[in-house]
Amino acid sequence: MAKNDLDDLIKKLDRIENHLGEEIAPAVNKLLKESVVRSLVDWYNDYDPKYYKRTNNFMNVIANTRASGKKNIIVMTVDSGCMDLYPGFFGQSLQPSTAFDYMFMNGEHGHGYWMMHQSIPPYMYVEDDIYDGFGGRINKIMNSTIEKILKR
Repeated sequence: MAKNDLDDLIKKLDRIENHLGEEIAPAVNKLLKESVVRSLVDWYNDYDPKYYKRTNNFMNVIANTRASGKKNIIVMTVDSGCMDLYPGFFGQSLQPSTAFDYMFMNGEHGHGYWMMHQSIPPYMYVEDDIYDGFGGRINKIMNSTIEKILKR
Protein backbone atom coordinates (compact mmCIF):
# COMPACT_ATOMS: atom_id res chain seq x y z
CA MET A 1 0.00 0.00 0.00
CA ALA A 2 1.43 3.37 -1.04
CA LYS A 3 1.98 6.11 1.52
CA ASN A 4 -0.72 8.34 -0.07
CA ASP A 5 -3.22 5.47 0.04
CA LEU A 6 -2.38 4.82 3.68
CA ASP A 7 -2.72 8.53 4.54
CA ASP A 8 -6.07 8.62 2.74
CA LEU A 9 -7.29 5.55 4.62
CA ILE A 10 -6.17 7.03 7.95
CA LYS A 11 -8.12 10.22 7.19
CA LYS A 12 -11.22 8.20 6.32
CA LEU A 13 -10.96 6.11 9.48
CA ASP A 14 -10.48 9.29 11.51
CA ARG A 15 -13.63 10.70 9.87
CA ILE A 16 -15.56 7.58 10.86
CA GLU A 17 -14.14 7.50 14.38
CA ASN A 18 -14.52 11.19 15.18
CA HIS A 19 -17.40 12.44 13.04
CA LEU A 20 -19.87 9.61 12.47
CA GLY A 21 -22.43 11.21 14.79
CA GLU A 22 -22.39 14.40 12.74
CA GLU A 23 -22.71 12.43 9.52
CA ILE A 24 -25.76 10.42 10.56
CA ALA A 25 -27.55 13.10 12.65
CA PRO A 26 -29.87 14.30 9.84
CA ALA A 27 -31.15 10.78 9.19
CA VAL A 28 -31.53 10.08 12.92
CA ASN A 29 -33.38 13.37 13.28
CA LYS A 30 -35.93 12.20 10.72
CA LEU A 31 -36.43 8.88 12.54
CA LEU A 32 -36.79 10.64 15.89
CA LYS A 33 -39.43 13.03 14.54
CA GLU A 34 -41.37 10.10 13.04
CA SER A 35 -41.28 8.34 16.40
CA VAL A 36 -42.48 11.43 18.29
CA VAL A 37 -45.32 11.99 15.80
CA ARG A 38 -46.46 8.37 16.18
CA SER A 39 -46.30 8.55 19.97
CA LEU A 40 -48.35 11.78 20.07
CA VAL A 41 -50.96 10.47 17.65
CA ASP A 42 -51.28 7.31 19.77
CA TRP A 43 -51.63 9.45 22.90
CA TYR A 44 -54.35 11.60 21.31
CA ASN A 45 -56.19 8.57 19.92
CA ASP A 46 -56.23 6.83 23.29
CA TYR A 47 -58.81 9.23 24.74
CA ASP A 48 -61.75 11.08 23.17
CA PRO A 49 -62.44 14.13 25.34
CA LYS A 50 -66.00 14.77 26.43
CA TYR A 51 -65.52 17.87 28.57
CA TYR A 52 -63.08 19.98 26.57
CA LYS A 53 -62.10 20.81 23.03
CA ARG A 54 -58.63 19.82 21.92
CA THR A 55 -56.20 22.53 20.87
CA ASN A 56 -53.59 20.09 19.50
CA ASN A 57 -51.02 22.32 21.20
CA PHE A 58 -49.16 19.20 22.30
CA MET A 59 -48.31 18.45 18.63
CA ASN A 60 -46.09 21.56 18.65
CA VAL A 61 -43.36 19.56 20.40
CA ILE A 62 -42.56 18.09 16.99
CA ALA A 63 -41.09 21.43 15.91
CA ASN A 64 -38.58 21.28 18.78
CA THR A 65 -37.73 17.60 18.40
CA ARG A 66 -34.19 17.21 17.18
CA ALA A 67 -31.21 14.91 16.95
CA SER A 68 -27.78 16.43 16.60
CA GLY A 69 -24.36 14.87 16.34
CA LYS A 70 -20.95 15.76 17.68
CA LYS A 71 -18.03 13.42 17.21
CA ASN A 72 -19.61 9.96 17.64
CA ILE A 73 -22.42 11.05 19.91
CA ILE A 74 -26.03 11.64 18.95
CA VAL A 75 -28.08 13.83 21.28
CA MET A 76 -31.86 13.53 20.93
CA THR A 77 -34.20 16.04 22.55
CA VAL A 78 -37.94 16.50 22.77
CA ASP A 79 -39.21 19.50 24.69
CA SER A 80 -42.01 22.01 25.15
CA GLY A 81 -40.25 24.99 23.57
CA CYS A 82 -42.80 25.47 20.79
CA MET A 83 -45.93 24.83 22.84
CA ASP A 84 -48.28 27.65 23.83
CA LEU A 85 -49.64 28.35 27.29
CA TYR A 86 -52.74 26.39 28.22
CA PRO A 87 -55.52 28.69 29.42
CA GLY A 88 -56.65 27.68 32.87
CA PHE A 89 -59.32 28.57 35.35
CA PHE A 90 -59.51 31.80 37.34
CA GLY A 91 -57.09 33.65 35.03
CA GLN A 92 -54.24 31.22 35.56
CA SER A 93 -52.37 29.46 32.79
CA LEU A 94 -50.58 26.16 32.63
CA GLN A 95 -46.98 26.54 31.54
CA PRO A 96 -45.96 24.51 28.49
CA SER A 97 -43.16 22.77 30.40
CA THR A 98 -45.62 21.62 33.07
CA ALA A 99 -48.16 20.49 30.47
CA PHE A 100 -45.36 18.62 28.66
CA ASP A 101 -44.46 16.79 31.87
CA TYR A 102 -48.10 15.85 32.50
CA MET A 103 -48.69 14.65 28.95
CA PHE A 104 -45.43 13.46 27.43
CA MET A 105 -43.83 12.11 30.58
CA ASN A 106 -46.92 10.95 32.50
CA GLY A 107 -49.47 10.28 29.72
CA GLU A 108 -52.14 12.38 31.44
CA HIS A 109 -55.24 13.80 29.76
CA GLY A 110 -55.92 16.54 32.28
CA HIS A 111 -54.35 16.61 35.74
CA GLY A 112 -55.32 16.12 39.35
CA TYR A 113 -59.05 16.58 39.87
CA TRP A 114 -59.43 17.22 36.11
CA MET A 115 -57.52 14.15 34.91
CA MET A 116 -59.96 12.32 32.69
CA HIS A 117 -57.70 9.51 31.46
CA GLN A 118 -54.12 8.30 31.65
CA SER A 119 -52.47 6.79 28.59
CA ILE A 120 -49.11 5.17 28.16
CA PRO A 121 -46.75 8.15 28.22
CA PRO A 122 -45.51 9.08 24.73
CA TYR A 123 -41.89 9.15 25.89
CA MET A 124 -42.08 5.40 26.48
CA TYR A 125 -42.81 4.73 22.80
CA VAL A 126 -39.98 7.03 21.74
CA GLU A 127 -37.61 5.48 24.25
CA ASP A 128 -38.45 2.00 22.95
CA ASP A 129 -37.74 3.15 19.39
CA ILE A 130 -34.38 4.58 20.44
CA TYR A 131 -33.35 1.42 22.32
CA ASP A 132 -34.44 -0.65 19.33
CA GLY A 133 -32.32 1.46 16.99
CA PHE A 134 -35.55 2.53 15.28
CA GLY A 135 -36.20 -1.01 14.13
CA GLY A 136 -32.57 -1.57 13.13
CA ARG A 137 -32.61 1.38 10.76
CA ILE A 138 -29.81 3.14 12.68
CA ASN A 139 -27.39 0.30 11.88
CA LYS A 140 -28.29 0.52 8.20
CA ILE A 141 -27.73 4.28 8.24
CA MET A 142 -24.37 3.89 9.98
CA ASN A 143 -23.22 1.14 7.63
CA SER A 144 -24.26 3.11 4.58
CA THR A 145 -22.53 6.25 5.87
CA ILE A 146 -19.33 4.37 6.67
CA GLU A 147 -19.37 2.84 3.20
CA LYS A 148 -19.77 6.30 1.60
CA ILE A 149 -16.89 7.68 3.66
CA LEU A 150 -14.63 4.80 2.65
CA LYS A 151 -15.50 5.27 -1.04
CA ARG A 152 -14.75 9.00 -1.08
